[in-house]
Amino acid sequence: MESATRTPIDNRENDRLDLRMSEDKCRILGEAAGASGMSVSAFVLSHATDEARKMLVDHSNFAPSAERWATFVSLLEGDSRPVPRPVVDRDCTLVR
Repeated sequence: MESATRTPIDNRENDRLDLRMSEDKCRILGEAAGASGMSVSAFVLSHATDEARKMLVDHSNFAPSAERWATFVSLLEGDSRPVPRPVVDRDCTLVR
């Protein structure tokens, strides 16, 4: 099986994504895109890409350096004084 190579013809994007949706969803996207001054394709791509980036950040693993990890652990293991609780009267009103 031959592997396909892509050669750019011009500066336009060449990958495509086809979506199936109800008329109602299509209408909503069209209205929102128009209100934003964008085409439906640009509107959907922009918002989908933003959400994808947020999701990827939320699911990324962050590994601190050994020095920062040691600092973090020492802070966790440090002073363990109890945190004072707010005093609330019988009517559930915060008393200061």
